[in-house]
Amino acid sequence: MTKFKASTRKDLPQIAEKLKLEKEQILDMQAVSAVLPFRVNDYVVENLIDPSDVPDDPIFQLTISSAQHAVGDGLPAHARPRCARHIRDGDQARRR
Repeated sequence: MTKFKASTRKDLPQIAEKLKLEKEQILDMQAVSAVLPFRVNDYVVENLIDPSDVPDDPIFQLTISSAQHAVGDGLPAHARPRCARHIRDGDQARRR
Protein backbone atom coordinates (compact mmCIF):
# COMPACT_ATOMS: atom_id res chain seq x y z
CA MET A 1 0.00 0.00 0.00
CA THR A 2 1.28 3.45 -0.94
CA LYS A 3 1.73 5.94 1.86
CA PHE A 4 -0.32 9.14 1.60
CA LYS A 5 1.78 12.13 0.55
CA ALA A 6 0.27 15.59 0.44
CA SER A 7 1.65 18.18 -1.94
CA THR A 8 1.70 21.73 -0.64
CA ARG A 9 2.61 25.20 -1.87
CA LYS A 10 6.28 24.29 -2.15
CA ASP A 11 5.33 21.54 -4.62
CA LEU A 12 3.52 23.87 -7.05
CA PRO A 13 6.33 23.85 -9.64
CA GLN A 14 6.16 20.04 -9.92
CA ILE A 15 2.36 20.11 -10.04
CA ALA A 16 2.44 22.79 -12.72
CA GLU A 17 4.82 20.68 -14.78
CA LYS A 18 2.59 17.60 -14.52
CA LEU A 19 -0.49 19.59 -15.51
CA LYS A 20 1.30 21.59 -18.23
CA LEU A 21 0.25 24.93 -16.77
CA GLU A 22 1.12 28.30 -18.25
CA LYS A 23 3.22 30.83 -16.34
CA GLU A 24 0.18 33.00 -15.58
CA GLN A 25 -1.67 30.04 -14.09
CA ILE A 26 1.35 29.18 -11.92
CA LEU A 27 1.62 32.76 -10.72
CA ASP A 28 -2.09 32.80 -9.85
CA MET A 29 -1.76 29.54 -7.92
CA GLN A 30 1.28 30.80 -6.01
CA ALA A 31 -0.47 34.05 -5.13
CA VAL A 32 -3.58 32.34 -3.83
CA SER A 33 -1.64 29.63 -1.99
CA ALA A 34 0.28 32.34 -0.16
CA VAL A 35 -3.02 33.35 1.46
CA LEU A 36 -5.30 30.30 1.36
CA PRO A 37 -4.33 26.78 2.44
CA PHE A 38 -3.20 24.50 -0.38
CA ARG A 39 -2.93 20.75 -0.18
CA VAL A 40 -3.51 18.02 -2.75
CA ASN A 41 -2.22 14.47 -3.12
CA ASP A 42 -0.39 12.93 -6.07
CA TYR A 43 -3.28 10.62 -6.96
CA VAL A 44 -5.54 13.58 -7.64
CA VAL A 45 -2.93 15.38 -9.75
CA GLU A 46 -1.78 12.32 -11.70
CA ASN A 47 -5.04 10.41 -12.15
CA LEU A 48 -8.10 12.58 -11.65
CA ILE A 49 -7.18 15.84 -13.36
CA ASP A 50 -7.11 15.87 -17.16
CA PRO A 51 -4.19 18.17 -18.13
CA SER A 52 -5.72 18.76 -21.56
CA ASP A 53 -8.83 20.23 -19.91
CA VAL A 54 -7.15 22.56 -17.38
CA PRO A 55 -8.45 25.03 -16.19
CA ASP A 56 -11.94 23.74 -17.06
CA ASP A 57 -11.42 20.28 -15.56
CA PRO A 58 -13.91 19.98 -12.67
CA ILE A 59 -11.48 18.19 -10.35
CA PHE A 60 -8.85 20.86 -11.05
CA GLN A 61 -11.39 23.54 -10.18
CA LEU A 62 -12.35 21.79 -6.95
CA THR A 63 -8.85 21.09 -5.68
CA ILE A 64 -6.49 23.74 -6.98
CA SER A 65 -7.20 27.30 -5.97
CA SER A 66 -6.79 29.96 -8.58
CA ALA A 67 -6.89 33.71 -8.40
CA GLN A 68 -9.95 33.61 -10.61
CA HIS A 69 -11.84 31.81 -7.86
CA ALA A 70 -10.33 33.96 -5.12
CA VAL A 71 -10.58 37.42 -6.68
CA GLY A 72 -12.93 37.14 -9.60
CA ASP A 73 -11.23 37.48 -12.98
CA GLY A 74 -7.75 36.63 -11.76
CA LEU A 75 -4.87 38.92 -11.09
CA PRO A 76 -4.97 42.09 -13.17
CA ALA A 77 -2.06 42.28 -15.60
CA HIS A 78 -0.57 45.30 -13.83
CA ALA A 79 -0.48 43.41 -10.51
CA ARG A 80 1.35 40.33 -11.79
CA PRO A 81 4.95 41.68 -11.64
CA ARG A 82 4.46 43.02 -8.11
CA CYS A 83 2.81 39.80 -6.99
CA ALA A 84 5.60 37.72 -8.54
CA ARG A 85 8.19 39.83 -6.72
CA HIS A 86 6.41 39.36 -3.39
CA ILE A 87 6.10 35.62 -3.95
CA ARG A 88 9.78 35.33 -4.91
CA ASP A 89 10.98 37.55 -2.03
CA GLY A 90 8.76 35.74 0.47
CA ASP A 91 10.04 32.35 -0.63
CA GLN A 92 13.65 33.50 -0.32
CA ALA A 93 12.99 34.95 3.15
CA ARG A 94 11.48 31.64 4.32
CA ARG A 95 14.54 29.70 3.14
CA ARG A 96 16.89 31.67 5.40
